[in-house]
Amino acid sequence: MQPSQRRTLQRPKALSSPNIDRRYPRWMAGLGMTLLTAVGPVWAPVDSGPLHAQPKRPAVQEVLVAIDAGRFDDAESLLRRHLADGGKGPAVHFLLGEVLMQQYRPAEAEEPLRRAVAGRADRPRWHHRLAVCLAQQGQCRAALPWLDRAIALESTPERLFDRAQCQLAGGHFQDAEADLLAVVDTAPDHHRGWFELGLLAKDRGDDALAQQRFHRALSLDPENIEAGYQTALSSLAMGQPEAAIDGLRRVLQKIPGHTGAVYNLGRALQSNGQTQDSREVLAEFRRLSQRQDLLDNHLQFLQLHATDIDARLNSGKLLLSMGRVDEAIGHLEIARQLAPEHLPTHRLLVEAYGLTGRSTEAYQAQRDVERLAGLEAGIEP
Repeated sequence: MQPSQRRTLQRPKALSSPNIDRRYPRWMAGLGMTLLTAVGPVWAPVDSGPLHAQPKRPAVQEVLVAIDAGRFDDAESLLRRHLADGGKGPAVHFLLGEVLMQQYRPAEAEEPLRRAVAGRADRPRWHHRLAVCLAQQGQCRAALPWLDRAIALESTPERLFDRAQCQLAGGHFQDAEADLLAVVDTAPDHHRGWFELGLLAKDRGDDALAQQRFHRALSLDPENIEAGYQTALSSLAMGQPEAAIDGLRRVLQKIPGHTGAVYNLGRALQSNGQTQDSREVLAEFRRLSQRQDLLDNHLQFLQLHATDIDARLNSGKLLLSMGRVDEAIGHLEIARQLAPEHLPTHRLLVEAYGLTGRSTEAYQAQRDVERLAGLEAGIEP
């Protein structure tokens, strides 16, 4: 059996966005409103009513307007000017760290976020954002204590899920499973939690439990290509070739070049006694596998030129066409950090996030696409 996309320890998975499943008030309410809630009474309005009708310092008004409009560079300039003019306070540092994170600059965001949590150790979201910042830099071990603190202050499904992701990256599978079980216990429709639990069951050879968990994830997010693929593989492992054939064909309707799906479809057809069909499908697999040579060339080039945007983008495109979506996202996220204003990268990320059920990230990437496309057309955001 061709190795499926099993977890690796080389690169931590992206942590969750601020909200789970398909309810995303973060952007619906406006990021400025969300951040105003996060910073608390330091800059909060004094009465009830519309956000921008409240009496507040002009600099804060400008910052929140810029954030709501997606003009994070303007918000950054305003916050840096405020600090240069003698302004201070942990809320200012938190907002500066946040706008840097929104511009995919986690290395720069780390210092203001550390200042924020040093000034207000009672803010769970601030600890969480620092953890996400560290994890995005590949420092999951350093992120774990901050996640522990955030959870101790206020346990939420998203924080438990993020801690599980860091534990998986470090090989702490039992701790990760405990957190993931807590996630689906408190948020039963958390499809990413069910999917990760399925992978853990599969990795230890419990095919029946893996099938149940993958099926649950797929029922919650039917468009998730990875959940569909793993559900089909679990059916094959359980001796259910007809179910596997149906599932794998659905995967191939979405990604015709999904190498793993083609290979395992050939195996499933063979198990179901459809020998001629199996031979034809496996011949197609051999043809598709030739793309691995091209991918190897890109990856070898990147070993010497890790910051080459075109090589990152081409690797991401090729991996996406082969159904290796998580690997594609890894390359595309690096490309985004290297060139945050590169429109094609954001467009590919919209597709890739959508295929893996990461709808919050897909929505944010789509906002970036619209903002950058507007800039190219000369339209002010």
